[in-house]
This record gives sequence, C-alpha cells and structure tokens, in this order.
Amino acid sequence: WQPVVDALEQLAQATATPVPSDTPIPPTNTPVPPSPTATPLPSLIQTLIGYRDEQPSSSDHYKRWARALAALGHGSHNNPMTLQEAKNMADKYMRSRWQPVVDALEQAQSSQQQQATAVPPTNTPVPPTNTPVPPTNTPVPPTNTPVPPTNTPIPPTNTPLPPTNTPVPPTEEPYTVPQSLIDTLIGYTKENYGDAHVKRWKRALAALGHGSHEDGPMTLDEAEDMAEQFTAKRWQPVIDALKKLKGD
Repeated sequence: WQPVVDALEQLAQATATPVPSDTPIPPTNTPVPPSPTATPLPSLIQTLIGYRDEQPSSSDHYKRWARALAALGHGSHNNPMTLQEAKNMADKYMRSRWQPVVDALEQAQSSQQQQATAVPPTNTPVPPTNTPVPPTNTPVPPTNTPVPPTNTPIPPTNTPLPPTNTPVPPTEEPYTVPQSLIDTLIGYTKENYGDAHVKRWKRALAALGHGSHEDGPMTLDEAEDMAEQFTAKRWQPVIDALKKLKGD
C-alpha cells in the first residue's frame, strides 16, 4: 500500500496548496503559470523496476512493466503504455500494483492539458487613444478663380452657298419619224409599178415603225442599195430617218 499512499500524497500536493491567510492574493488577471509536468516519485519508479525484473525480459510480464516505465519517462521502450492501457491492466491484473501507474499518468496528462490551455495575461496596457488630431482648419484655397469668358464670337454661318442654278444640258428627245415622210411612202405603195415596187416601200415603212411585213423591215444597208438602184431622191429621206433612229 505504500506506493498508493505516496501517489495520493503527490496528487494532494499538486491540487491543493494551502495559502496563509495573511498572504495577499494575487490579482485575478495575472496569468496562472502552468503546472509542471508530473514527475513520478523515485520510489514508484523503483517499485515498477522491481515488478519488471520479477520475470525474464522475454516474458509478457517484463514487457508490460517496461512499457509502463517508458510511459512515466523511465527507460526507452518504443511503445510506451497509454493511460487507457494502464487502466485495463488495473482491471485485469493486481489493481494494487497498477493503480499508482494510472494515477501518475492521469496527473501527467492533466499537467499537459493545463500547459496547453494556459491563458496569456489580459491586462496588457492599451495604447492611449488621445493622440492629438491635426487641426482641420487648414485654409481652403479660394474657389473664385476667374472663369475664362465663354462669349467667344462664333464665326458667321451665312457664307454664301454656290449657286444651284447651273444650267442643265438639255435632254435630247428620241427621234420621231415625221408623219409627212410616212405619208409620202404610203403614196409610193399605191403606185402601179408592180408587186416588187409595193413590197420595197412597205418594208421601208415597217423599218420606220409603220406597219409590218412578212419579209421583215428593211435594213439601213438595204435602203442604201435601193438609193443606188432606183431614184435616190426618194430613198435618201428613208436613209436619213433610219440613221437617226439608229443614233448615227
């Protein structure tokens, strides 16, 4: 039972340190220093070494206690025992032997948690906020700068336009065969000089746009041949009219 007594005394010393009534209590905003990592009592370490050496190093008994020692920072086993495994050992084997190991591991774990959750001091002085503000009555530059005049004279827009009454060249009207010529040729068709005579003048009339003929209207070349073969003064007006119709 001595190991149990030693472990309980160590736990009591870590969790409850009496404070004399005349000792001033530090302010509550002073950071609480983290508790040092629990170090198993040398007597517990020596006790566990004795348990370990009860059997050969090849036995499971030896390995269990070697792992427990490694968990408490003694020895160099590559697989230190966890707190849960120590609790399982206490349930499975002699609790009087394993409970001090469980207590020591719980104390070590509690100390590590306290160190991890230590709150930094919150009474860090705040820098003063009454820094003098620079004056805001800096003179504003005058805004009455003279504006350049906008009444610049606009150039006159009554510039005379070029005259639009430029004479347009007259459009030449299409040539129209005189009715007097048509009447003269009709008179030639009524002369009694044979069918060929009548046929020639009817083809000439068809060429000038009057009537039609089954052999087609007379061409300009044919009219010129007629002027050479027959009376030229009759055929020349026909030639002149055909040339004007053609645009020559």
